[in-house]
Amino acid sequence: MVLPNQYGNTLLFLDKLREAGWRRIGFYLPKVVDSRTSGAFSAAYWRWQQNIPERERLEVGLPDGFDEAHFAAWFRRVRPKFVIGLPAPLLDWIRRARVKPVPVAFPATLAEASADATRIDERWDMIYAAAVRTLDSMLRHSERGVPESPRRVSITGRWVPGRWGSGPR
Repeated sequence: MVLPNQYGNTLLFLDKLREAGWRRIGFYLPKVVDSRTSGAFSAAYWRWQQNIPERERLEVGLPDGFDEAHFAAWFRRVRPKFVIGLPAPLLDWIRRARVKPVPVAFPATLAEASADATRIDERWDMIYAAAVRTLDSMLRHSERGVPESPRRVSITGRWVPGRWGSGPR
C-alpha cells in the first residue's frame, strides 16, 4: 500500500497551528470517517494533546455519525477557537447554531477545501510516483498475489499556510 501519512500529517497540522498562535484547537470527526484510516486522525490528536498544557486539552468529538445537534452541544461545551474536522458540514452547522464562527480545516486533501485554506498538501504527486516504483519493483522481482507480510509506504505531506496560517484572528 502506498498512501498519505494521515497520522503524521495530523501531527504536523496541529503543531503548525499551535506555532501560528492558535489555542483551543478542537477535534470533531464522525467515527465512520476516522475508521477509514484505522483511527489515524483521532489517534494523532489524542497523542498531540499529551504535549500541550492540560488546561488547553479539549474533549474529543468522535460521534457515531453526522449529527448536527450533537456537534452544536459539543461546540458550546468545548468552545474551540479552531476545529479540525470536515469543513462542509461543520461550517454550515456553526452558522445555523448561531455561535461565533471559527475556522474549520482538515489535515487531508479534500475536494471541498478552498485553495487559500490552511491545509496539508498530501503530495499526491509523490504518492503516485511511489506507487509506480513499488509496482515496478514487485513486477521485477516476480512478486505476485497478496504478500505474507504486506508493506506500507506512507508519504508525509507539507504544511500550506492559508488565510488562517498566520495566527488567530
